[in-house]
Amino acid sequence: NLFVFIMLFEYFHVPPEYQQRVLTWGIAGAILMRGAMIVAGVAAVRRFRWMTLLFAGILMLSSVKLLLESDEDDDELADNFVVRLSRRLVGATTEYDRDKFFTMAKGRKVATPLFLTLVCVELSDVVFAVDSIPAVLGISTDPFVVYSSNVFAIAGLRALYTLVAKAVD
Repeated sequence: NLFVFIMLFEYFHVPPEYQQRVLTWGIAGAILMRGAMIVAGVAAVRRFRWMTLLFAGILMLSSVKLLLESDEDDDELADNFVVRLSRRLVGATTEYDRDKFFTMAKGRKVATPLFLTLVCVELSDVVFAVDSIPAVLGISTDPFVVYSSNVFAIAGLRALYTLVAKAVD
């Protein structure tokens, strides 16, 4: 997660003083989104025991994909579907307006690169949740245990990001 955040912040040239705002909103969104995903996952596993096998399959496919992935990064982030779609849907400016997610440009409200960064952070969390939630559901189907373990992991990301970002520099 952390290295994806670093990559996104570098791509969007997010000034260091604005990165914490994106992380705060990203963590809040991830906690809410994972709560919904966990409730749905626990309900599915309790109702349909075979869902555990489906979740195991998702983890196996993720593992195989990770093993077969090359070290070369051929894709440019500018060609990323999420970035192109966000720019098309909400309109965007290439200029930052302090730490705002939206600003006025040419008489209309448009997204700043800070908002596009937040969108990408949230969507990357969906990918990470698809791996982590089935793994935790394989251990426990108690919603409190599953949710609290995810919340603590996500909450620790902000502090750990600061450490990793400084180490990368």
